[in-house]
Amino acid sequence: MEYAEPDDPQLALHDQLERAWRADLLAGRPFPVFGLAEPRLTPAMLTEFGTSDGLWERVTLSFGDYLSVSGPYLEVTTVNSAELSSPLEDAVEAELDRVGESAEVDEPGSTAVTGPEPGELWVADIREPAHLVQGPHHTWAARATVAGVTLCVTGRGITLDDVHLVTVDDLAPYLEARDAEWARVREAGPGPSSSPEDWDLPPVEGLAAHESLLRLLIADSVDRQATIRSGRRPRASSRQGEDHARLWEQATRAQMRLASQPRRAADRSVTAMVNQATTLAELAAWFTGEELRARAVTEMIRFTVFDSDVPSRTAQLAWLAAWSARSGQPPPDDVAGLRDWVTTLAVTQDDALAAWQRWADAPAGASG
Repeated sequence: MEYAEPDDPQLALHDQLERAWRADLLAGRPFPVFGLAEPRLTPAMLTEFGTSDGLWERVTLSFGDYLSVSGPYLEVTTVNSAELSSPLEDAVEAELDRVGESAEVDEPGSTAVTGPEPGELWVADIREPAHLVQGPHHTWAARATVAGVTLCVTGRGITLDDVHLVTVDDLAPYLEARDAEWARVREAGPGPSSSPEDWDLPPVEGLAAHESLLRLLIADSVDRQATIRSGRRPRASSRQGEDHARLWEQATRAQMRLASQPRRAADRSVTAMVNQATTLAELAAWFTGEELRARAVTEMIRFTVFDSDVPSRTAQLAWLAAWSARSGQPPPDDVAGLRDWVTTLAVTQDDALAAWQRWADAPAGASG
């Protein structure tokens, strides 16, 4: 969340736009909006909305404590359309992602989402046919078409059979609850600085931070590709995010110290190294071999930190050139003789992967 002073023009424009959409929303909508009648969960507030070409397209109401891992919590999105293309499984995955940002709910092997399967959604006094998918941590999502609109309901810690929906005629209480929640957040303030430079982290000896960072991100990349191949939506856990940020900062500090680079150049060096490793994990078949992968990681780290003349140096220079051209990022400044040479190379990612393949095919220790 961004904080602005009261006389900030951006804040004044924001307030003006918010007053306009609030008035429009309260004045009425061209479609019925549904909310929770039973069980009674608080707070009940408007959390999201969407428009298209100036017309209201969707409204989301939430019920219960959205920070509670166990729930009960429910979101009801009314969409002014009878057709939706997004998979219902994505709603469960999104809820798991959202909760994972505020609590440790991720466990190995706990990410399976099953369905869709037939279900019933109790709307007014009618049990409407619905599609249902279920996920870990007592999460589920259901979708039904009612009165020309689509209802997308996501629950956590509450069963579908217990949910009773009705139309909501007055959205004012939901907006008031939203205002109260925003006021509570503003009163809490922005909190202490979260800049990685200010984090109190233990020092890491030698190249251990680089090694740990690459090991984590390569494993994440392999898991992500396996998830995509299985037809599921990849999802990062909160623990992975925290470990990623901590190790990245420790590697950056080690790069600054060992390579005598300023912070910006050190971060760029670490970024280039990480992107090369994860690209190989995704696209290079030979990278699945434990021995070759270990050799490649060792050489990538030594090249990044010490500008060493490792056997894979030619492949790494080619990859840096391709990465710099593709990403628009300049190559690291402090690698001897690299900047001008890399920027003159006309190589593609395929060229770099081919250079790495030649390194993988060569005897150990031979120049690639």
